[in-house]
Amino acid sequence: MDRFLFFCIFAIIEYFFTSFFINCINIVNYDYISVNYTSFRFSISKDSPTGLNIIIKIFSPAIYIVILSGILYCLNLNYLVTHIYIVTIIYYIIKWIISSIVLNRALLIDWKSEIICFFIACFFSWFIYSIFISKTTQIFISIEELRDGIWLGIITFFLGIIIKSIYNYAHLNYDKEKEKIRKYIIKKYKKFQMKYSNIVKTKNKKIKLLTYSIMIYENYNRPIVIRVFENIKFFITGQASLGIMQVTTQKFITNKESVKMGYKIIKDNYFSIRKKMKLENKLKKVIFMYNKTNKYVEEVLYIYHLLENENK
Repeated sequence: MDRFLFFCIFAIIEYFFTSFFINCINIVNYDYISVNYTSFRFSISKDSPTGLNIIIKIFSPAIYIVILSGILYCLNLNYLVTHIYIVTIIYYIIKWIISSIVLNRALLIDWKSEIICFFIACFFSWFIYSIFISKTTQIFISIEELRDGIWLGIITFFLGIIIKSIYNYAHLNYDKEKEKIRKYIIKKYKKFQMKYSNIVKTKNKKIKLLTYSIMIYENYNRPIVIRVFENIKFFITGQASLGIMQVTTQKFITNKESVKMGYKIIKDNYFSIRKKMKLENKLKKVIFMYNKTNKYVEEVLYIYHLLENENK
C-alpha cells in the first residue's frame, strides 16, 4: 500500500510534466515551427497530423519510468522500483479522470484511440521494466555498459522506423472529430441557454449566438476547477478574470454576474461598430475587442457559425 501511494504521486507528477511539455509543443508549433502534432481546436482543419501525439502517448510513460527508476536507484529507494510500470496505468487513469470529469471534456476524447494507446503504452512500460529496469540497479550508463549500447542502437534503429511511420502517416479522423466537436458545442449551448437565458435576453440572434459562442470557448479554456483557482488568486491579488465569461474585474463576481457583464460588453461593442461593415468582419471585430488574439477570433467564430447552422 505504501508503494502504491508513491506510484500515485509519481503518476500525478508525470501528468503535470507531460502537460507542461505538451504546452511547450503547442506554443512552438503555433508560433515558430511546424511539427506533426495536433493540439485541440474547435476550428480543426481537414489535414491534421497526429503522429507526434501518438508517439508521446505511447513512449513518454516508458521514458518517464526509466528516468524515475534511475533517480530512485541513486537515492537507494530500490523497493519503489519494483513493478514501477504500474505508474503508467495510474497515469492514464488520472489523465482520463481529469479530462473527462474535472475538465468536463469527455465528449471530445477519442476513446478508441486512447484505449489502444493505453494498452500499447502499458505493454511497452512493462516490457522495458522486465528486460531492463528490473535487471539492474544502475540505470544511467557506465563505461562498462557501453557495449550494451550497440544492442540498444540496433533496437533503436528498428524502433525509429516504427516511430517515423507513425509520425508521418498518423492523422486525425476529420469526420469523427468534427462530429465530436459539434456534439460538445450543442450540449454546452443547450446547458448554458437553460441557465442564462434570463440574462442573455435579446431579439438579435447574432448577439445571442455570439455571447454563447464566447461563453462556450471561455468555459472550455477555463473550466470550473480552473475558475476556483482564479477566485483564490483574486482574493490574494485583488484582480483577476472571473466567472464563466472571464471578465477582468477588481471586485469579486459570480458566474451570473460575469455573464451580465460579458453580455453587456458584447452588445455595446456590436452596436458601436458602423452598420455598413460586412457582417463577418463585424463579428470578427466584436470578438477581437473581447479578446485581442487571432486564434481566439478564429475559434469563437467557428463556434458561432456552427450554432448559426444548427439554429436555422
